[in-house]
Amino acid sequence: MRNLLITTSFQLYVDTIELETIDINIESDKWHNLYSKECQLFDLLRKMEWEELEEYRHIVRIYNIENNISN
Repeated sequence: MRNLLITTSFQLYVDTIELETIDINIESDKWHNLYSKECQLFDLLRKMEWEELEEYRHIVRIYNIENNISN
């Protein structure tokens, strides 16, 4: 379960990166879909224990560095 929680959260994170650049007035359906995924992500983060959160943060940090995404 632990790996599934972290993996699912990470995938949701990657899926929702685009949310920062989408204009809700132009792509409303897409924005709402991504926002829903972001809500799912935060729900999963609340369920994680400290060690899981640390692992998730590490994976996200590595991904952001590799993809030139600023935190």
